[in-house]
Amino acid sequence: MITIFASWALVTALFFTISNGQCPNEVALYNYNLRTASANNTWFLVPVPKQAVQSALDTAYGTGLVTLTDLPANDASLFPRGFDSTTHHPVLVSAMYQDDIRMGAAKIQGPLLATASTLLEGFFLRLGLFIPNNAAFQRNDNNILSNTAAWLVASNPVSGPGYAPTAYDFQFTEQASFSLYTAKLFKSVINQASILSGPDFIANLCQRNQYYFNNDTSTMTPVTGNVTFGPAADGLGVQMQSTMQKASSDGSGLYLDHEGFTGCGQNVGFNPENCDAAAANVDQSAL
Repeated sequence: MITIFASWALVTALFFTISNGQCPNEVALYNYNLRTASANNTWFLVPVPKQAVQSALDTAYGTGLVTLTDLPANDASLFPRGFDSTTHHPVLVSAMYQDDIRMGAAKIQGPLLATASTLLEGFFLRLGLFIPNNAAFQRNDNNILSNTAAWLVASNPVSGPGYAPTAYDFQFTEQASFSLYTAKLFKSVINQASILSGPDFIANLCQRNQYYFNNDTSTMTPVTGNVTFGPAADGLGVQMQSTMQKASSDGSGLYLDHEGFTGCGQNVGFNPENCDAAAANVDQSAL
C-alpha cells in the first residue's frame, strides 16, 4: 500500500505547450543525461472532499492500493490557518508552459520543439487545447489572468473543430503574499515523487520531478482564484464527468477562491526508481 500526502490529478496530470519560456534552463548543464526544461507553471491547491479523492485514486491504481495519509494540518509552517483534514484533502493542480527541453542521452542538446504527443514525466499526455497558445496565461479585459487546458480525443483537421474535453480552467489574480498555505508547503508538494501507473506501479516505481524556484528568474508569485475541473480532469480518458468535477459543491467542477502561485521553475525529470528511494532522494535544495 502507498500513502500520499497531497494528491495529483491523478496522481499527476500536466498540460503544456512549447514556445518561448521566461526563465533559462540552467540545470541542463549539471544533468546532461536527464530531461530538463524551463517550466512556466500555475499551481493551485484545491481542497476536495476526501471521499472523492480516494475514489479517484482507487480508479487510477486499484481499490485501496494508494491511500491518503493524515495531514500535518496544525503545522503553521505549512498551513498558517490550519486545514480541515477530516473532510477534505488538498489536490495539486498545474497548468504548465514549457520551453528549452534538453536531454543529452536522447541527443536533445538544444531547445526541443514538440511536434507530437509523447510521454512526459512518465505519463501519456494528449496535447489538445491550451489557451493561450503562446504563453503560460493571458490577461483578460477585466484584468483577470486565465488559462485553459484540454485533452485531445478526436482531431478534425478538415472541417473542425475536434473533440478536446476540458481538463482545467484557471482564473486568478496576483497577490502580495501567501495566506492559506506557505511557499514551503507548495515546494514540498510539487517536489514529491510521482506515483507511476500501469506496469511501473506494479513494480513500485516512482519518479522525481524537481522544480527550482531559487533565483531572480525563478520567483514564486502568489495568486488566488477559481479552478474549474472539467470532464477530463482525472486524466483517465473520455468521461461524461470527472470525479473531481462531480465532487464540487454544485457538481459543475467549479471551486471558488483558492490559493496557488505562478512562476517559472527550472525542472529536472529523473529516471523512475523505487518509491522509497525516490522519496528519500528528493533534492533538498529544491525545497
